[in-house]
Amino acid sequence: MARTGCFALRRLALAVSLATLPLCAFAQAPLPGTSEPPASAPVVPADEAAPSNLEALQGAAQRAAETVRGQSLTLGLGYAQTTGKFSRFRDIGNNGLAEITDNGTLAPLVQYNSQESYFWQRPLKVGSAALGYNFVANYASFSLNRQLTEGPFQGANVGTRVTGSYLTAAPMVFVRLGPLYPGRDISWKLGIGAGAAAVQYKGTVIATAPSGAQYLERVEYNADSLSLYYMEIWELQVEHWSLLFKGDQTIGSAQHHNFSLEEYALTLAYTLAF
Repeated sequence: MARTGCFALRRLALAVSLATLPLCAFAQAPLPGTSEPPASAPVVPADEAAPSNLEALQGAAQRAAETVRGQSLTLGLGYAQTTGKFSRFRDIGNNGLAEITDNGTLAPLVQYNSQESYFWQRPLKVGSAALGYNFVANYASFSLNRQLTEGPFQGANVGTRVTGSYLTAAPMVFVRLGPLYPGRDISWKLGIGAGAAAVQYKGTVIATAPSGAQYLERVEYNADSLSLYYMEIWELQVEHWSLLFKGDQTIGSAQHHNFSLEEYALTLAYTLAF
């Protein structure tokens, strides 16, 4: 009787165990249409986290400083004379010439200079001689109201005027001699360059034909295309200050005429180095 009871209890326990197996498997299996839950992401220590916004800004500022290192901006004020020459007027048979100037005036200088590089350097008894190159860009405006009728430099006010501005950019090759005095940044610099200019102007001039006849012509140009630009400089540099003589010429062709703009300037300037 006792054995029969024990045997019955064992059968009952086995049946309960077998019945609960599917429930355990169902609880451990993922639901239909779902996947296994992802493993927990590792915790990143605070010192290994992504850089802050401040660090990113500092890095960008450092890269910008490396980019502009060696570049400079030259600002100055001097005496300059600009002359506009207009020729080959289409409405008078590709003939006629008009020259108009400002008789000389105070003019600002705004010039960008890239970092200088050198082809060749040779030491001298004092300082050294160097042949190098860099890139320069200028902006200038002009107002011409003196028509040249007799001399090449001084014009007369006959009621004509041409106003405008231009932006130039050119690579320049130069020779630099210096320092001329031990312990001081004093040097001579002679350079020439050729590049392009964006010019805009408008106004009126009196054009003289080969026959001597004169015509009142309207001249206008709005930087429809780039013009040729030539420049030459002579510069005495003392530390950040410089005495600069510069001559440049811009040549182009408008729809109704050809033009040439010439400027000669003597300027006292200060260079801001980056």
